[in-house]
Amino acid sequence: MALPSDIAIVNFAHWHGTGDRAEYKKLLGDFVEAVEQRAEKLPRMVWKEMVPTHYDQQHGLYPGGEPPFTCAPLHVKLQGDGNIEATDDWSEIVVEGGHHNKAAREAFAGTDIVMTGYWNATVELFDYHRDVSDGRGHECGHYCFPGAPQVWLYHAYLSILKAPWSPLPAN
Repeated sequence: MALPSDIAIVNFAHWHGTGDRAEYKKLLGDFVEAVEQRAEKLPRMVWKEMVPTHYDQQHGLYPGGEPPFTCAPLHVKLQGDGNIEATDDWSEIVVEGGHHNKAAREAFAGTDIVMTGYWNATVELFDYHRDVSDGRGHECGHYCFPGAPQVWLYHAYLSILKAPWSPLPAN
């Protein structure tokens, strides 16, 4: 079992689509409450941001159906400071990190749960998705190895460094 001095990287967003956001927000609230009630017994929590999918439709969301899919850019541009900016009018939710991450940021505000920077680090990597193993082409929701998952490890490290409870020196 994990100790209070350990660090757990967690996320359950992927299995809660964009349909009923109220249910997802309630689950996040329940998670925060459970973590806060058991804080002395649980490891430190790092929330793994939901990473962007790049399906060729608005906001890159999964369209349903079977591969092959076409992966496409999300109409944002990564800036030198790590932020992203929209390149068209309907990309604002992408700039905010998608519906899942926006809800998580709101739920975790004022808590010791920190979030990774995975969304922004991955938002432009539309051509880094893996092929389906049976040869049907791209699957725009999972990433190739090596690639994005290694970038995520770096951002997990940065999140731990910035955490108010970080056991690591800040510089």
